[in-house]
Amino acid sequence: PLDEGAAGRVVEFLNAELGDEMLGWLLRWTEVGDKARRRNMWSRGSWTPSTATLTSVAGAALSFRVGVAVRGRKELEHVESELPLPHAVETVDGLRDELLRLSAEPADKGSEPALAPGSSAALLRLPGATDDWSLPRDLWLNTTPYPREVREMVYSDVAAAVQAAVADPACPRRMRLLVAPPELNMEMDSYRVGSMLELVRKVSLDLAACGLRTRVCVQGSMGEGVLAGVPRVLAGVSKLLGMMDWQAGEGEPNEGLLGAGAADALVRFGAIGGEEVAPDDDVLLVLAPQSMVGAPIVPPLEALSEAAVSQGSAVVLINPLLQDRQSSSG
Repeated sequence: PLDEGAAGRVVEFLNAELGDEMLGWLLRWTEVGDKARRRNMWSRGSWTPSTATLTSVAGAALSFRVGVAVRGRKELEHVESELPLPHAVETVDGLRDELLRLSAEPADKGSEPALAPGSSAALLRLPGATDDWSLPRDLWLNTTPYPREVREMVYSDVAAAVQAAVADPACPRRMRLLVAPPELNMEMDSYRVGSMLELVRKVSLDLAACGLRTRVCVQGSMGEGVLAGVPRVLAGVSKLLGMMDWQAGEGEPNEGLLGAGAADALVRFGAIGGEEVAPDDDVLLVLAPQSMVGAPIVPPLEALSEAAVSQGSAVVLINPLLQDRQSSSG
């Protein structure tokens, strides 16, 4: 909870980590910024906020003491200012989320965020937050493929985000998931299909562990005649899904979750199209749907989405590329 002790630790942390960078919040979201813009409109530098010290934290607002450089005065003028939070909070986790929102959201279209991304990242280490957002000190991200422990960290975060979105009734049933480190970015030469399959396996098994019937959909051959084929990055993926080690055999951790055509299986496989949706499907993961020259994926994808959403199922497009792409047959 955001009690007196937790609030004190937050005040100490933010003053030490961000310091005067917190002026970005005040200039963007409080009367201090409005007054500075008015006073400096005709005479730049006549009233310039220079320092910011956080004095207290409450569930609805943060209180600051702001030092202002006033033209003609040697010492700073100090004013009190209050930064209201977008939503009242009762926990440090909630406070962190609201501060991230204030940092990232521009006040108007075309304006810059209140805090630079590097400064906003410090908020993920807010003392008292229950989520573990810290990264290992020996984390290396300059290799492809990443070490297994790094890949598993990415997969776990993605799986948790998908679960939260699917469980939230306010979230639309049509979703798009973009995961683009180099080995999952199909636009780059470093793309690795094994990493994509590992990601899909992790997400689908975690959803199945929650009791959700999950169908992994990969588009089949499209087009006609010499144009028939599948996008190059998806060639052989359907077969590889079935060949992967899902640890779903007898005596293994995921025994019974995977089924080749079994109606009661929690993880199923399918293609893209309205006829692929079963009445008991809860989530459909569509792996990198892509159009090809002369064979758009949009019509079958729309049919699948409409059939799924009409029965309350969630559709998650993973790294979709819906513009034309070269087929595996050239």
